[in-house]
Amino acid sequence: MKSKRIHTTISIARLFLVIYLGVFLTPVYASSDSPATEFTVGVPVDRCPMFYIDKDNGKIAGIGVDLMESAAKEAGFNVAFKV
Repeated sequence: MKSKRIHTTISIARLFLVIYLGVFLTPVYASSDSPATEFTVGVPVDRCPMFYIDKDNGKIAGIGVDLMESAAKEAGFNVAFKV
């Protein structure tokens, strides 16, 4: 009975290993024909303080906007936000 449980545990571990290798080690390819320099990000605006509409200027604001803009600037991209 104990050896059957060990065999089952090893089989499950092997299955998870195969799934892990298939998902995380699969190469990802991106086309370099026309590299993107601007991304549009759709965000929910009812998640204050992450995302909200600033009542003073009507633009999307929040901590999430600041973080995405900072990351995009470091990567050399422009980012636009849409509701």
